[in-house]
Amino acid sequence: IKELNFILGNKNLAKEISVIPLNLDTQLYCIKKKINHINLIQYIDSNFHNSILMASKKLVDELNYGEIKSLSQKKVYRNYIRKRFFSAAFLKKILKEISEKYKIYAIYVSGWNLDFKGNIVKEYFISDLVLTLFKKNKVIALSKNQDIEKKKNIEVNKYQIEDIDKKYKKSILFTSVGYNFSRLFFYSIISGYKVFIPDLQSINWYKKFFGSLLGIKFLKFKKEKQDKIVDLKIKDIDFKFEEEDYSNYLNKSKNVFLDYLIDLKGVCDSIDKFLINNKFSLVISCITRGPAGHFVESAKDNKIPTVNISHGTISKSFTKYDHIYKKIIAEGVFEGNFDFIAIQSKIFEESLSSHEISGKKINTGNLLFAENKMNNEKKNKILYAVTSKNFYGLQFLGVELDCEFIENLKILTKITQTSKFKFLVHLHPSISAQSIDLLKDIFPDLEFSKGNILKSLKKCFATISYSSTVIEDSIFCNVPVILFDQWKRYKHCDSETDFNKINQPIYYTTDQNSLIETINTIKKSKNILFSNITFGGNSKVNFYNLLNSLK
Repeated sequence: IKELNFILGNKNLAKEISVIPLNLDTQLYCIKKKINHINLIQYIDSNFHNSILMASKKLVDELNYGEIKSLSQKKVYRNYIRKRFFSAAFLKKILKEISEKYKIYAIYVSGWNLDFKGNIVKEYFISDLVLTLFKKNKVIALSKNQDIEKKKNIEVNKYQIEDIDKKYKKSILFTSVGYNFSRLFFYSIISGYKVFIPDLQSINWYKKFFGSLLGIKFLKFKKEKQDKIVDLKIKDIDFKFEEEDYSNYLNKSKNVFLDYLIDLKGVCDSIDKFLINNKFSLVISCITRGPAGHFVESAKDNKIPTVNISHGTISKSFTKYDHIYKKIIAEGVFEGNFDFIAIQSKIFEESLSSHEISGKKINTGNLLFAENKMNNEKKNKILYAVTSKNFYGLQFLGVELDCEFIENLKILTKITQTSKFKFLVHLHPSISAQSIDLLKDIFPDLEFSKGNILKSLKKCFATISYSSTVIEDSIFCNVPVILFDQWKRYKHCDSETDFNKINQPIYYTTDQNSLIETINTIKKSKNILFSNITFGGNSKVNFYNLLNSLK
């Protein structure tokens, strides 16, 4: 919004302009302020989702990793290049479609650029993207464009992790703190384990404070600059898609990212040295790339048992396109070389018919998802939850775009205005406070929440989603799910398509009328068959059973 206001306030701007809002906040801002803008919903269809996924697979399959040897580091590089391609191809598609409908006289950009520092909220890269890819158009940068391409020779940092006290006979290293892992820390401590957590993330001070009171040890990474210069050799990318050459932009992006990759290598080297000298009973991770993933790789090398507990919802593949999408998700949350893989639901278990795993499968039941068995008759709202991605981190097919999210909110508003149903929209953590305020103003008939999903689920008798971890959060709270896909593009998992059939845990619908009928069917259901897609037990019992099975 700050960048948009800078552009709109420039005195050199043409009198008649249309804004292309590439993020949720800018589209909401345009709606609220009645700024002339283009709704991108009319320019994207399922064919584009499919074609860009196929192209991305070809791109990453052909990537050269040069001196990058660690799988977790390769995944970071692969993920970054894929996302840069997604953003570029999306914008290219949009402007191509618009140019076939209207004559584009000029493209205005702010000219702002901010190098990658790990905070994508403050990242500005659209100007550089447009100036690099749209040389045939008249592109006007309203401020001086700074070239952010990095030199290949980069200063490097050295990291060192402090050694642990050798007195602990039983110890578990968890590689991260999110996704309800705090409950597992507590269960581990009760079971007599000393808990260790790497302090590489921006862990909230209160989590550190209360964690320290429980006896959790946060591993500090000591950082110091080195005099030496590192040249990380990775061959340039040569890639074309739909007659457009993306090589120049992707190579420029790669060179910007080199400093992060080199710094990551320094972090991973410190992990290797640390685990040679410090032994643990177990390493548990829900992430398989970056430092968290490298802890697992290094633990395996040092014969320390490793367990994966995925925080994402993974299901079997139905088409070659959704297989590519689901493989992208799996790449970050469970695809890796673990000794043991925790299977929390039958949805995940069925996914193994499409996705290969390395390690022994253990049907644990729920460990990380929300859990609550409150009677649905006491709940009076319907939860709507969707995983949205901003322009920097776009995903396709299995994730709805911002413009699609807004269209769904319009449908929920219509239903609310014509029925007694009340909707609680639970927003993804990435959505900004500014966007939440705009959503409340634009959609006053809907209620919005953010934060602990369990608080929202306790108020709701059904969940509407497209693709989200909230699907499994819901079923473990005895809340049935409706997969709402008005684009007829993606079905996340096996689900009931007969909206009159009662007692089903997951339904699939594609339009407003069938959505209403399915909600009414759920209201009539008294004995929903959640056991068809879940294992028994609660997270506490399940985790104790997991620990005992590893002895």
